Amino acid sequence: MATSLKRSSILTTFASKRTQLWQYLNTSIDSFLKDIGVRTDSELIPGTLFDNPCSLRKCENETITSGGQVFQVYELKGVQQQMTSSETAPGSGVYEIIEDFGTVNISVGPMLITENKSVVVADNSGALGGGFEHSPIVSGAYVDNLIAGGTDQIEIMYLQQAEFGTVENQAISVQGLATFPAAGELYVCIKFMCQADATVTIERI
Repeated sequence: MATSLKRSSILTTFASKRTQLWQYLNTSIDSFLKDIGVRTDSELIPGTLFDNPCSLRKCENETITSGGQVFQVYELKGVQQQMTSSETAPGSGVYEIIEDFGTVNISVGPMLITENKSVVVADNSGALGGGFEHSPIVSGAYVDNLIAGGTDQIEIMYLQQAEFGTVENQAISVQGLATFPAAGELYVCIKFMCQADATVTIERI
């Protein structure tokens, strides 16, 4: 009986230590993968600084060389799950979408967008054989047509990078124009390069 209790105690201790070891190893491996740039963890932060939850991270192990100059690479992500349009003028029949995804401040040199994986999602689940339409943020993307009760193509929709106040402040926004009130979801995901010695932050001025 004593031997059985002792064996049970040893097994319980072993199981506990094994769990602790796995937790330690998993935490260490996760930190290592993040450090070398294999695994990323982006937190979309909402707040008063910009219209929509956003994140900005440096791609630690990704650089671009052009003309002998090395550029660092950053990734900006943002989401607006309740995008809606508003009429620009009474009776004009033109509806406008403007969604701000923060202002990128670069201390020196230009900001050059190198990759754009941004999409707009429209709910077409009420239509026959419908579902959700995923389109790049370009003219002709599908959005929810609030009049027709389905999806329709928007005339103009684009991701805009515009100087805001000074050359260093690059406002990132999604803009659109349609002849009907529209809705949908916006997911912004872009990469851009800037000088290696630049300090980069995201804010709203």
